[in-house]
Amino acid sequence: MRFDIASLKQSNEFLNTLLDNIMSAVFVVDKRIRIHKFNDALKALFYKPEDKLLGEYCGNALGCIYTIDEARNCGTTSHCDACDLRFSLIGAIRKGRPTHKKFFTRDFIIKNRKITKYFEFSVKRIFSGGSALALVVLNDITDLTLQNHSLENLNRMKNELLGMAAHDLRNPIAGIKMYSSYLLSESRSDMDQRVLTFLQMTQNFSGLMLKLIDEMLDLAKIEAGKLNLEPVRGDYASFIKENVKFNGLIAERKGIRFELRVPKVIPPIDFDRSKMEQVMNNLIGNAVKYSNGGKKIMVAVKKGKEGLITEVKDEGAGISGSSLAKIFSAFERGEIKDSEGDLSAGLGLAIVTKIIEGHGGVISVKIARGHGTVARFTLPYGAKKTALRQKYLVKSRLS
Repeated sequence: MRFDIASLKQSNEFLNTLLDNIMSAVFVVDKRIRIHKFNDALKALFYKPEDKLLGEYCGNALGCIYTIDEARNCGTTSHCDACDLRFSLIGAIRKGRPTHKKFFTRDFIIKNRKITKYFEFSVKRIFSGGSALALVVLNDITDLTLQNHSLENLNRMKNELLGMAAHDLRNPIAGIKMYSSYLLSESRSDMDQRVLTFLQMTQNFSGLMLKLIDEMLDLAKIEAGKLNLEPVRGDYASFIKENVKFNGLIAERKGIRFELRVPKVIPPIDFDRSKMEQVMNNLIGNAVKYSNGGKKIMVAVKKGKEGLITEVKDEGAGISGSSLAKIFSAFERGEIKDSEGDLSAGLGLAIVTKIIEGHGGVISVKIARGHGTVARFTLPYGAKKTALRQKYLVKSRLS
């Protein structure tokens, strides 16, 4: 038997088969928000037979908790004016306004049980028989959402545990550093050289551990949503010059020289000086750490379309492309070893990223031409700065 494929595709039988085999729930409502057409996925999702869906108001058909608790039709409950799905359906039918991948959550009565559901939906206007209808594609993301909530709770517990452990470790390690410093200051020329060496090592390692613990505490606070920024209008050019001068003193013992490029006139910006010192100390510190003696580090500030750009470029061994994708994550380190064997947990850039984003900016690291690495961040200024910062704060509260 030979089939006419073109005719088959036009047949209602083929379209119905196609619709019923789509995994997403699909249905069509009229201007009164009554359901006129639906696929098998909708019936399976809400455990409703066909006669309980066809011709019924959307909320009543799906078992919306408000229609049941208030014994009212969809469109007349106390929640209907705030319903994102209903708003999208009416907007599509009356104004042709499509909705793409919007989210909503609701309690439904399904199989005589109240169940909280999370959905992603899209809505588009269609026409049939001269009438405007709304086509709805509904995806159940309840399992994924609950898993995300569980992961968020685990992450919060991890941050709390990390913060408590770091806080409890800080005092004894600070004590070790203080007492080793005292013993070194009281040392005599006739003391055993090995004892002096061990004291110096104890002081150095305790200092590194304190730095690590401070970073862990900073990260725990930031991930708990406690990034307290106090940006004020300041002279950014002077700030950069002072910071480079300070870090230059540290780099002198390695024979590393600095080149500074700052425009004579730059637009004023609002920034938290102490937090930005933390950013610059980390970026310049990394450049010094991964550079050998006799190399140069360039710090440049320039005006860009999106804001004020700051770059820190070194002449070190550089970072591979595979490492660039993960160095901003906590506890991640590149494969390049630093030139002095310093300890690091890979927290610095994770903290720096949060600080820059908190200012409404963006940060990136790339491989420099020839060799070395360029760390670049942009701090927006003016109204754009305020808008981007508000966007970041909203994103932080939702994530």
